[in-house]
Amino acid sequence: MVIFITNKSAFKKMQDTILTLKHPVWCAPDVLTLQETNELYKAGVELSVLDDEAATDTQAGIDTALEIIRIHHPEQEIWVEGKN
Repeated sequence: MVIFITNKSAFKKMQDTILTLKHPVWCAPDVLTLQETNELYKAGVELSVLDDEAATDTQAGIDTALEIIRIHHPEQEIWVEGKN
């Protein structure tokens, strides 16, 4: 499973799972602070932060992000929190 973090709520929800280091994590831009990002890298998390073209404030941005993730992790399930 690949974890796709689209907002701070999703990060908090999945933080314990992320810290197991069992799953690659992709994060939308501007979700995590630089400090949070650095702490995850130091903890050994396989973390990728997407650039602005994959911003999750539009469906096109979400689709772009998912396509990028699928290219890097074919055949893997992608966990993403739905919008309320």
